[in-house]
Amino acid sequence: SEVPQQTHFASYRWPARSLTAEEVAAYQRDGFVVVRRALPPGPLAEIREHVQRAGRQDDSGYAISWWWTYTWLESDLIRDFWYHSPATDLIAQLLEGQGDEVRLITDWVSGITAGDPGHCWHHDCYPSYETVSNSSPAASAWIPLSPVRHTDP
Repeated sequence: SEVPQQTHFASYRWPARSLTAEEVAAYQRDGFVVVRRALPPGPLAEIREHVQRAGRQDDSGYAISWWWTYTWLESDLIRDFWYHSPATDLIAQLLEGQGDEVRLITDWVSGITAGDPGHCWHHDCYPSYETVSNSSPAASAWIPLSPVRHTDP
């Protein structure tokens, strides 16, 4: 099979970021944690533009405007984001001591158009994939590609 061409994300100088003890404790206590400024805004904006250019805005039938699944298999840029950015390292820090590796099972990008109702509150039940046993630790990472307005605590 053909070896994919690496993008500039493979050599991007990603900032090193370790989770604080408080962030890990919050995840262990609450089952989720909001990690602010975990990834630089430039590459995230570039991924957003890439997704928009790709025109992957098909109607999924969900209460979102569009989605694109398994992006890392179709997009060299998104593949290199997952392989080279600190995103998986941050997830591994949350799961420390619960396994020996982090596996990307699936990824997807979704978008909401102004005026759409969005998606109701829900709980994703993981792991739900045949490739992961029910005893394996699992985590979901929600990474906004659009700027998020918030106030620091």
